[in-house]
Amino acid sequence: MCKSQKALIYHLSVTVTMLAFAFNIIYAQQDANVSSQLDTILTSFPVQTSDKAEELYKQIIRGGSDTVKALCSRLNPPSTGNDISVRFAIHGVVHYTARPGADRQRRLVSQALAESINIATDEEIQDFLMEQLCFVADKSTLPAISKFLLNDRLAYRVIRIALNVGGRSAERMLIDALPRTEGARAIPIIKALGDLGSTAGLEEYVRRINTTDKNIQRIILYALSRTGSVKAGDILKTWMQTPPTGIKSEEIVATYLSHAEYLAEKGKEKIATGVANDILTAKNQANAAVRCRALALLGMTKDPSTLPSLISALSDTDPSIRQQAINQIAGLKGKKVTSDLMTVAKTSKDELRATMLNALSHRPDFKDTALFEESLGTGNTALQNAALEGLCRIGTPDAARVLFSAIEKAGEQDRPALLAAIKTLSGKEVLAEIAGKLNSTSPVVREAAVITLNEQRGSAYSKDIFKLIHDSEPKVARAAFNALGVLADESEISELIGSALVSTNSDYRKFTSETISSALPRFTERKKFADQLLTAEKKADPELRHWIFSLLPSCGGAQALEVLSKAITQPDVKVRESAIRALSAWPDAAALPILVETVQKGDPAMHRVLALRGTVRLLRETDMSSERRLDIYGQALKATPGANEIRLLLSGLSEVNETGTIDLIVPLLERDDVRPECALALARIACPEKKTPPSIQPQHADALNKALELVKDEKLRKALAERLKKFPPPKTTTTAVSKSVVNTDGFVQLFNGKDLTGWKGLLAGPNDNPIKRAALSPQDFAKAQAIADENMRAHWKADNGILVFDGKGRSICTAKDYKDFEMLVDWKILPSGDSGIYLRGSPQVQIWDATKCRDGSGGLYNNKKNPSKPLVCADKPIGEWNSFRIKMVGERVTVHLNGKLVVDNVIMENYWDRNQPIFRTGQIELQNHGNTLYFRNIYIKELTEADGKK
Repeated sequence: MCKSQKALIYHLSVTVTMLAFAFNIIYAQQDANVSSQLDTILTSFPVQTSDKAEELYKQIIRGGSDTVKALCSRLNPPSTGNDISVRFAIHGVVHYTARPGADRQRRLVSQALAESINIATDEEIQDFLMEQLCFVADKSTLPAISKFLLNDRLAYRVIRIALNVGGRSAERMLIDALPRTEGARAIPIIKALGDLGSTAGLEEYVRRINTTDKNIQRIILYALSRTGSVKAGDILKTWMQTPPTGIKSEEIVATYLSHAEYLAEKGKEKIATGVANDILTAKNQANAAVRCRALALLGMTKDPSTLPSLISALSDTDPSIRQQAINQIAGLKGKKVTSDLMTVAKTSKDELRATMLNALSHRPDFKDTALFEESLGTGNTALQNAALEGLCRIGTPDAARVLFSAIEKAGEQDRPALLAAIKTLSGKEVLAEIAGKLNSTSPVVREAAVITLNEQRGSAYSKDIFKLIHDSEPKVARAAFNALGVLADESEISELIGSALVSTNSDYRKFTSETISSALPRFTERKKFADQLLTAEKKADPELRHWIFSLLPSCGGAQALEVLSKAITQPDVKVRESAIRALSAWPDAAALPILVETVQKGDPAMHRVLALRGTVRLLRETDMSSERRLDIYGQALKATPGANEIRLLLSGLSEVNETGTIDLIVPLLERDDVRPECALALARIACPEKKTPPSIQPQHADALNKALELVKDEKLRKALAERLKKFPPPKTTTTAVSKSVVNTDGFVQLFNGKDLTGWKGLLAGPNDNPIKRAALSPQDFAKAQAIADENMRAHWKADNGILVFDGKGRSICTAKDYKDFEMLVDWKILPSGDSGIYLRGSPQVQIWDATKCRDGSGGLYNNKKNPSKPLVCADKPIGEWNSFRIKMVGERVTVHLNGKLVVDNVIMENYWDRNQPIFRTGQIELQNHGNTLYFRNIYIKELTEADGKK
């Protein structure tokens, strides 16, 4: 080699070395740039808006495959570093590129993920990347991840990707891996091949089927069922004859059928039909459910050529098989199918013929009833029933003719079934056919026609039916009366009333009365019927008047009610009784005052009982407030000393779940003749099954404990005992307030329910202010108190256990002052009512109409700095009783209204002098605000220091 050549080689080597060095510097700079760029991007994750997130994803993707791989390389194995932002970024990039129209970007990310999976050494990182790859992989990705099919942890991810990608590439990858897997590791691959509908693994399936692992066998059968190839079917058909080791023939048959169903889905119906026939032939191997599916597969094709197989199934001993065959036959099209079925039916024995008739009647093109008519007279029950059902299903006028002909000829025992079939017939043409039978010479046919027209609401034929109320056959006439109650129009009902008013036939009037009572509720305008009856009533004899009165409740109206109210005062006992019976059946509460007055008069006893029954019925059925309902029950109880009458009232009272109901019943416990019934009623009220129970007050504890001893129902006893746990039997003692009842909870009765003992009047202003009141001399105070007490007695009174204020005087106060205490009190106001409870002489725990002041009652209304409004509105509707539970310890007050917390330990401010705290002791006042007020069940418990801390 010459010098010049050596020099050239030297210069070239130097140049290459310098270029390599330069490229290394460039790549290093690029790596540094990528790393720096990723640092900036990752500090932004997670981002707040989708627009910002998309911009970051775009930056990563613009960096190309190297940037994505660099991002993946920053993943850390578990417990070795925080890579949350990295995972967030990768997941976001994957989902951003998975959007439609981003194929190039998706492929870039897919390849980068696949390469990163192969580079990673930690399986958790590989698993995370494989999970992301599921969303963006395509067939080009599969070669890079195929080796992981042999990895126990990652194989299921690869299989999921293969199923997502689909196609020949995915199938090929799985098939190539299958020979390299054995045992349970092959299960997911075989299943995936089945899901892909692959036919390439059949040899492997056959090789592996004879195993002791049932899971492998089942998954192979599944894969075969999803393989839409003739070869797979041949394999399964062969296995039907000689099942592989450990597999029952029933499993093979079911798989074979699933294979056929899959073929049918793919449009290979003819092959599928052949499989279905194979299965139906193998009766001893296919259970009823599988054979039903095979029949459904035959019927799915709607191919008349399947008829022989379906007809054969009609002879099966299993009724579900027969019914499935019938259903599929109904779907086969063509008159030839119907003709073939009729031919078979005519030559079949009774049992098969019955099934054939069922199949024929399900076909929409079959209308020939001759075969059915013939079958009705065979005497075979199954065949006759099939004929009846078929005729009903056909439902043509001709079917109606056949049934009416049969009922005319039938014996008494067969008529009910025939009539039941006739009553199902409907349609304009059919009803016309039936109406034609109203003129039949056969009473049985006439009666059946009337009943059917009534059943099908054939009002167009009411005039024809009207003529039959005078039929010589009583059953026909009775059916006509019943039908007119449903079908007659107003003019026909008016005509019916007119004819009954002049008739002397008691049965005719009775049937007419039933018809009219049934018909009148259908009409919105009933006054004209009442007028028609009331006009006749003026001249009617007692018997006709009784009949007229019996119809007036169906008419209703003020005029009819007035006539009845006058009739109950007439001297004729029968007229009075008829009027009371009518009032007892009155449709609305307008009759209640008259009934209650009748109960109070109480003579004779029969009239009182009738009026009581009507009263209880209306109280049960009429919508009214609980307060009014209880008021009426109270009036009735005062007027009914008899045990039977009280029991009748208790039956209604036990359904009124109110505290006031308990008050009404408790006094009756003293009566020996009704004590058990009272005890049962009290228990049911206190422990209703499906309603909210009323509150039990301390004064009820004694009576309810007595009731508990008398109740025999163990479940009810247990429920009542549970409710009474906190209310032991009260004990009697004497307190500074009055001879009050004190229970073991320490509550003392402030109001004894009988008089104003323990109470005093509030001094007139300005001495209603405790500060000014305290400044009075003893003489002035005594004089002012005497005037206040006189005012109290004029306007406050005890009425049947309730403290009532007439709205004209001043407030009422406890005679004793209290420090820390807990108080129970029930209250009730009228619309726009306004009151309150003064604590230690200071206003107030508010009471008012929640429909006007929507915050509700219970708040510390006069607070300025501390909360004044209740937490929730817990008021009951105006006119109903409400219950306060008020606790005051020091300056703080807690209030429950109707069981709900409305004031929670709030400081009560001194209304009289806001610069000083609330008075340490003071009287309790029930505030007057110039409206009628009601209070009851007023109890108080003085709290010790220990009680106050609870």
